[in-house]
Amino acid sequence: MEIVEKEIKDYVNCDDLCNDEEDMFSRRCFLTGEWYVREITFEDVDYLDICTAFLGTDWGYKTDYLGLDVCFYYEKETGTFRFDGVNSEAL
Repeated sequence: MEIVEKEIKDYVNCDDLCNDEEDMFSRRCFLTGEWYVREITFEDVDYLDICTAFLGTDWGYKTDYLGLDVCFYYEKETGTFRFDGVNSEAL
């Protein structure tokens, strides 16, 4: 979970991925700073997906705003999961 927290914080703090420009999604000005784990899935035994959701206020009240899926693959040689990337979605 430390990797998940680091990666989602890096995502929302990256100006290329999240900023306050009018035509940008996601916009930091709408983020409340609150997030939660929405779902944990194994697409198959070798792939782990931890879905998180950030709350936003783009509708004038708190609601799910940005989904970030933090993906890992299982490395059989070492017996560990390795970070594979972050996918984003509007919620």
